[in-house]
Amino acid sequence: MEGEEVRALLALDVDHLDELARPYLVGERGSSVDPEVESRLGERRRELLLFVCPCGRAAHLDEDLSVTVLARPLLELSAPIFAWAPGEAEPDYSLLEDWCRERWECPAVQTEVAVAGRRALDVFGGSTPGDVKNACQTTHDLHVGEIFLRYRDCGLNWREQWVGEDTVAARWGWTKIPDAVLCDADGRPVRAVDFGGAYRDERLRDFHAACADKSLPYELW
Repeated sequence: MEGEEVRALLALDVDHLDELARPYLVGERGSSVDPEVESRLGERRRELLLFVCPCGRAAHLDEDLSVTVLARPLLELSAPIFAWAPGEAEPDYSLLEDWCRERWECPAVQTEVAVAGRRALDVFGGSTPGDVKNACQTTHDLHVGEIFLRYRDCGLNWREQWVGEDTVAARWGWTKIPDAVLCDADGRPVRAVDFGGAYRDERLRDFHAACADKSLPYELW
């Protein structure tokens, strides 16, 4: 797993206790849940701690493993809002901009996120422990993590097929870089993946043009 793929998981919102499908998420402490569910959540918490704790030992989620940031609540990302492939018409950029911008109903709130520590690098590879480098990008990064987990839950061989943006630049020298690229079994790019956030018309056009120049299908989430 490349360093930036670790970072794709470093900023996972810990406020979604009941979302058991996401094995690296931790929930709100002190919530009232069924004992059986609570036991399962405890297992998930221990899995997260193994993932993020630098020494890998059992511990409580504390200030060494979590960061409080300002971020908008997570959107429900069940599918891309738009997908394109070579030979298809360009999107209606004005309509796509509206879709991207109108879905944000809630302001940013203080959000506790778990970060990947040295143990994660030992297990998955990479060279940079998780941190929040750009506070203005936290909402975006959280949603890229959600997209990654969606693909992983659908059976993606993420170790081989998911290439994060840092590696995209280093591996292929692209100047316009999506959040991730999916590769085939031979390591060839087959699809660009990007979280649209609140993109404006110009950025949507640039993203489309960059992918079209490479005849690379893309998904915008």
